[in-house]
Amino acid sequence: MNLPNKLTLLRIFLIVPLVFLLLPLGSGAWAEFVATPKARFIALIIFIVAALTDFIDGRIARKYNLITDFGKLMDSLADKLLVLGTFLVFIQLGRVHAFIVLVILARELLVTGIRQVAVTQGLVIAAGPFGKWKAACQMVTLVYLLAEPLLALYLGGDLTTWQLWGNILLGLSLFLTVASGLDYFIKYRDLFKSA
Repeated sequence: MNLPNKLTLLRIFLIVPLVFLLLPLGSGAWAEFVATPKARFIALIIFIVAALTDFIDGRIARKYNLITDFGKLMDSLADKLLVLGTFLVFIQLGRVHAFIVLVILARELLVTGIRQVAVTQGLVIAAGPFGKWKAACQMVTLVYLLAEPLLALYLGGDLTTWQLWGNILLGLSLFLTVASGLDYFIKYRDLFKSA
């Protein structure tokens, strides 16, 4: 297995400790630790490392011509698992409304469906600019949401003030999610005419 694919699998693996560090599962010492700034900081670092593997594995794969079918499939899957998994945790924590995550999930399913139809017609659809902006914005939003309580604790101010900026980032992520989904649908709507 080449290095880019190992980094992709690492990204998937890192989702497990990330979730465990964010959710106070059960009670006792672990639940108490999860509520501490130290646990949130570790979760933030894990997420940043996971997000960086997405950037690094693609660059290495393209630079050294290590692009494989496994990598194409798993890289996209790893991204979706990391983003959707972290957003789902924030639903559980009461920080993100389920509607936002439902829109993100619907967009991912729509684009995946469009790509599957395209494959049956011999086309490969690469990520467009809207899709890249959407992915970057979602990652930045999740980093910020993970950092919110730490920002309030160490930089001062009311948590609700910090959350206002998080809500703005969530709104921008939602907008880019919808815009990129519509962009894919409009560009490739002709694929469905023969369906």
